[in-house]
Amino acid sequence: MLSPDSPFLRLPADMPRDQVVLADGLRLSAEMAVLSYQHLERLLNSLTSGAEPLSLSEKAVEGICYAYGVIDAAIWGACFMIDLCPRQF
Repeated sequence: MLSPDSPFLRLPADMPRDQVVLADGLRLSAEMAVLSYQHLERLLNSLTSGAEPLSLSEKAVEGICYAYGVIDAAIWGACFMIDLCPRQF
């Protein structure tokens, strides 16, 4: 996750609203991808270590949800936000 002193958490008050929305969207996409990845990694580690009883059908659905969260947030969320960027170049 972002460090407490990250500029994404302290956007200037006079920043244009469309830029704030873009920066917040990118931040949220990144944080959602990291969180989903961490949950997926923890789930896979617990399954391979045998630390918890294996209920494969429930764990498979849980793993798919986490994997989809990584893809959705990192790829589609970021692509959507990038599409909002002005085309000045």
